Amino acid sequence: SGWFDTVACFLVLCSVPEPRDALRAIHDKCLKPGGKLMYMEHVAPRDPAFRSLLGIAQPVWDLIGDGCQLCRPTVETLREAANWESLEAQVKAAPLLPLPIPWAYGVATKRNG
Repeated sequence: SGWFDTVACFLVLCSVPEPRDALRAIHDKCLKPGGKLMYMEHVAPRDPAFRSLLGIAQPVWDLIGDGCQLCRPTVETLREAANWESLEAQVKAAPLLPLPIPWAYGVATKRNG
């Protein structure tokens, strides 16, 4: 199953209604065995105060963000969505607008066979 050696997912999982379902589809239907998912997504901050601030901002962001959710636990969702052979994830704060929203990036590899 799967047609592609690599799938790139950049700033997508924040706005799909069911990211777990999207990741399962990528894993099960798109990637060949040994295929790689390359991703870069903004993620929920670890700091509870900053996460709360973004939660307060979410209704305003909904008006302009085209479905983007500011505080998704994307790395955890990646881990839970499929049985990856390996999942590399780095999370670093990077400026987005004036806020240092954390970004996760890395590669998830589908098991061979």
